Amino acid sequence: MVVMGGLACDRLAPLPTADLIPEGTQTVSGGHDSGPSQEVEVPDGCPDPLSWGNTGQPFLLTYCAGCHGAEVSAEMRYGAPADSLLDSRHAVLERTTAVLSRSSDGTMPPGGGPTELELACFTAWLEQGARGRGDALPDGGAVSGEGVAWEVAEEVVALDDFPEGLVLVTQLIGVGRPSLTGDWSSEYWAIEGPDGWLSGRDRVELDGSLVFSDAWEPPLPFTSPTADNSWTVETTRTRLFADGEAVFSETWDFTRDPDVQVDPRILDEEVVRVVGVERTTGATVGIERSDRLVLLRRWFDDDSETADPALVLSDTTVFESPLPPGSGEFPLLVDQSWTARLLGVE
Repeated sequence: MVVMGGLACDRLAPLPTADLIPEGTQTVSGGHDSGPSQEVEVPDGCPDPLSWGNTGQPFLLTYCAGCHGAEVSAEMRYGAPADSLLDSRHAVLERTTAVLSRSSDGTMPPGGGPTELELACFTAWLEQGARGRGDALPDGGAVSGEGVAWEVAEEVVALDDFPEGLVLVTQLIGVGRPSLTGDWSSEYWAIEGPDGWLSGRDRVELDGSLVFSDAWEPPLPFTSPTADNSWTVETTRTRLFADGEAVFSETWDFTRDPDVQVDPRILDEEVVRVVGVERTTGATVGIERSDRLVLLRRWFDDDSETADPALVLSDTTVFESPLPPGSGEFPLLVDQSWTARLLGVE
């Protein structure tokens, strides 16, 4: 299994130190390494209250766990010691002072990435003592809070009842990388050579019960039928629920950007972004793809009546999972698997 976060920890430039705290702060009491409580300034714009689920876990999964995860192989750790783990709140509590020092002085994460506000919120959370599970998925499934973050395990499979393509199955992983907690979604991709279409998407509860099943006919094309960088498709979305169905007539406008700026931890600079926007609802689907790596990023953004009842925005990023050289195919191959980061907004 290829683990997320191909972060070249020993060869990327250090992040500039964020010395300034944004104007407008609130004061809370706290401490780190279970030491005496102290007054901690929390910048405006941070979650209130700060917690593992809304601040610590998203930051660590995004910027640290790629090198400091328990399941990351030695060759992918890029110099991070095997016992330097930062993939659970318990691990952070054991070394809060060191994490606080390295994140505050700009030496970690070495590849950059965090905004000034993200870094300031994370620092404040550490200074409070890395408190609380917050909205961090204690038992699996979406829970209260504006933002959630999970690691997910993903696998590409071939199914007899979907011969026209491949199915991308996503499973949620609980806090601190315990055993898998259950299926989250399946995406049905029709594939022909370098071209790919999203045919459908199933969402299930962790107990296996159906949330909904979407099918587009014709499917949503993520490669242009011509040489143009924009195209439109009229389609019908049929949504099945456990107790019925709904049908939506949709018009999707797609754009292709062949020269996008990607996350600095993704080890491929030649990335193409394709985004589709539904004219009536404003719902958005998007992917980022390359010829070297699997689908790097996929997102769904929808707060209309067709929205996922758990998340109006889900954004999954795979930092590294190489394709065979010169495959020339749409970047999903059967039996590939990886872990990734899923961020969501409820």
